[in-house]
Amino acid sequence: MVPNGSGPQQLDFTTSALTAFSEAELDDMHELIRDQEVELLGEGDTDRAEIADMISGPGARPDLGRAAWIGDRVVAALFVEIVARRREVGLDLHVDRTLADDLQAEVLLRLLLEAERDIGNTLAALDLGDLASEPPDFESERWQVLAGAFDQDRIVKELLLDEGFNRVRVFERLRIEDWTDPGAEPADDAGITIRTATDPELGDLHAILAEAFEDHWGDEVADFEDWWHKTQANPFHERDRMFLARLDGEPAGAIVMDGSRRVDGFDYVDFLGVRRSARGRGVARAMLRHAFAQASALGLRGTELDVDSVSPTGADRLYRAMGMHPVRLVDIFMKNIRWRGDGKPGWSD
Repeated sequence: MVPNGSGPQQLDFTTSALTAFSEAELDDMHELIRDQEVELLGEGDTDRAEIADMISGPGARPDLGRAAWIGDRVVAALFVEIVARRREVGLDLHVDRTLADDLQAEVLLRLLLEAERDIGNTLAALDLGDLASEPPDFESERWQVLAGAFDQDRIVKELLLDEGFNRVRVFERLRIEDWTDPGAEPADDAGITIRTATDPELGDLHAILAEAFEDHWGDEVADFEDWWHKTQANPFHERDRMFLARLDGEPAGAIVMDGSRRVDGFDYVDFLGVRRSARGRGVARAMLRHAFAQASALGLRGTELDVDSVSPTGADRLYRAMGMHPVRLVDIFMKNIRWRGDGKPGWSD
């Protein structure tokens, strides 16, 4: 391959759906994505199990996702997720950064256009009658297509903007390293207890998260059955690290940890939420200290989480006040779509 930006290349590539990947090809996909992250972020982030989940996990549509190949080498991938109850399609794009910039853009555009055709046909055929009081008519109903790009990823960001997406949000990955327990804090005397949720308490834990995430852009915790199914399907799920916080004996907060970042030496906060009635009383702060202590006990370097950079609850400010700092930014792009209704595949905004 010619190094990035070094001159013209001729690119002869083929594309395929993301179905029927062999174990060796999954390894190649993992290497592609990790190399991209190292190029853009200075460190890898995605675990192999996460890639398998992007292909076969809840909501994943490998039949709609696409991969690009040069010979037997994968050079780009587009993953697709459909969340029907939210009328939402998620896209995740990756490309070999050793290709010249214009060829990276060419490959990704080809994958995006092929996926657009297949997604449009799929949405038009979906039976969504059980998800609404009245069966929706896709020809008149808009869906949202969401795609993320690292802040440093000029090529993907420009592609999405050229294809009619708008940048709507920025999410931050925050990290704390080498945390030292400061000892007793005022919250310890404020009637706050934190314990692993028992099976009968999972309903309380879910209800807290559902209420808390109503205040956040683009976030929604599904009904209990769907949420629990997706939680159990998470390859990094750890049942004993789903914690319920009580304030004066009443359920007030929930924090769910997982092992998705452990390969790189970090613990990860998957969910953290506090009931509105309990906010401002130290519950979130106490749960964060609990999370940091978990990482220390496991011998990990620190703890990470992702947060909306303009969180309406001020969560991002709390995390910084607790010593966390940003290590990456992800721009979120959105496009409203609907079936064109003219018998041709694709969508219109």
